[in-house]
Amino acid sequence: MNKNIFRNDNRIDYGVILPVFLLCLIGIASLYVAYDQAPMFTGSPLREAFKQAIWCGVGMIAVAIIMQVNVKWLWKLTPFLYLSGLVVMGLLTQFYDRATFALTGSRNWFRFGSFSFQPAELMKIAVILMLAYVVTKHNSRHRKNKSLKTDGILIAKMLAVILPVIILIMIQDDFGTMLVFIAILGGVFLMSGISWKIIIPTISVVLLIGVGTIFLVLSDTGREFLYSIGFSNYQFARIDSWIDPFHDVQGNSAQVANALMAIGSGGMTGKGFNVSDIYIPVRESDMIFTVPAENFGFVGGSFIILLY
Repeated sequence: MNKNIFRNDNRIDYGVILPVFLLCLIGIASLYVAYDQAPMFTGSPLREAFKQAIWCGVGMIAVAIIMQVNVKWLWKLTPFLYLSGLVVMGLLTQFYDRATFALTGSRNWFRFGSFSFQPAELMKIAVILMLAYVVTKHNSRHRKNKSLKTDGILIAKMLAVILPVIILIMIQDDFGTMLVFIAILGGVFLMSGISWKIIIPTISVVLLIGVGTIFLVLSDTGREFLYSIGFSNYQFARIDSWIDPFHDVQGNSAQVANALMAIGSGGMTGKGFNVSDIYIPVRESDMIFTVPAENFGFVGGSFIILLY
């Protein structure tokens, strides 16, 4: 085994680095516009954009270092990264940012002075690494005796990785992030080498549960049942906004409805840089795409999607 922490292969994939660099520039400019157009923001938009630029620089330095690290060392660190992430997310149950909670109802941010931090973003990376770690170890051990039984054991191991994270996110009342982690599990599940005799029935059951839940949400009787098993008003509001973004434009759907209107109002080529006449709450977060879409229209939005 190679014991060197740094690898000898110094090849750089510029096909990945260039799009990331362009996305960083677009993100910095978009953040400036989002804060500059926010009626309740009293700080300096330029300062916020500068902070974002600093973090982009820190991220690039981190990427440059990680690119040089021997993957075997990263592999050894994976369980530690995962467990550390669980501890940090557990701390959120008590030490969350009260201001963000009052605004969004979620306990998913730390705040240290003017600095805010969402641990779930880094936990996504740790979970992907940990799931890959578990799958690789399992498949190496059962390469010669692979069966439906061993596949079932692998599924149990994957659930053991993801369930603690899901439980912590449910405590934080962050429904959207929970769906992201479920999607991560689904992606690894499909790529894990598990037999299609298990995958196809599993996908069918998940689809049935999803469709069934939507039908339950649409009926009063169904909602009463979902309430009885632990669903909250917050979760119903998120589902309602997804099904019909314009059903409550003055309340729970305000952000989604205004975001869709902002994107559509950009037309083909947009209104121009830093031009916005539609207010979107917390635009600088999940709705940041509305900035380039409104400023540069379908052309600008499509360019960003192509970069991804």
